[in-house]
Amino acid sequence: MRAGDRRVGSGRREGSEAARSVVRVHGMRAALAILERRPRDVLRAWVGPRPPATLEAGLEPLRRFGVVVHRVGRDDLARLCGSAHHEGIVVDVRPRTGRTAAELAADRSTGLLVALIGASNPHNVGAVMRVAAHFGIAAVLCDPEAARSGGATLRTAQGAAEHVECVAVSSWPAVLDSFASAGFRVVATVVRAGRSLFEAELPRRTLVLFGSEADGLPGWALRRAHDAVTIPGTGAVESLNLATAVAIVAAEHVRRHGFHARPHGR
Repeated sequence: MRAGDRRVGSGRREGSEAARSVVRVHGMRAALAILERRPRDVLRAWVGPRPPATLEAGLEPLRRFGVVVHRVGRDDLARLCGSAHHEGIVVDVRPRTGRTAAELAADRSTGLLVALIGASNPHNVGAVMRVAAHFGIAAVLCDPEAARSGGATLRTAQGAAEHVECVAVSSWPAVLDSFASAGFRVVATVVRAGRSLFEAELPRRTLVLFGSEADGLPGWALRRAHDAVTIPGTGAVESLNLATAVAIVAAEHVRRHGFHARPHGR
């Protein structure tokens, strides 16, 4: 593998259009998933000293596409990605292409989907994407801010972002109505006073709504849902964290219907 020099700047492209066309990713699993599934989309790569054999092998495809792998220090990597949690690698990559919310609703093969309304913490969003990939959920719908997958989201997702689409929604009421019209059952999650998850109707085509951990779902979202469900518990704590709640709902859906189809490609 060709090595670059050790002079490290920001590595960022100039211009707003260029900035939108590149995603900076750090973290071993996140980077390896990209290197495995779409090495042609990698534009630049920086690797720390003494990378493990797994990472060296993952970098090999870049050689065929003429991508220089820069060998740099760990402090250099931290400056490039703005985090000490880079796990020895930073890559610039073209963003994945994906479907719109309307296209997902129209696709009859789409099963369970998750919507995060007002939940934009990158670590929460990344953890939810990891859960979604585990259960074969094709997409997570979220606010535009959350959909702009940054380094923290992608590292927390541990490679799941290569398997799950993160679909930006700017007009939630219209999107929720469109999913209901397309035959999805729209189910809101609430901390208390909802129907027990284990007794609720959860057909194969279900869109489950989750709010932020601090505020839950807004009233307009609850009013557009066919049902509101609660995950039963002892009440010893106020609520579960977001990714745990998504995992329990997804596991119950899988128990009833089996695993979902593989996520949409690219």
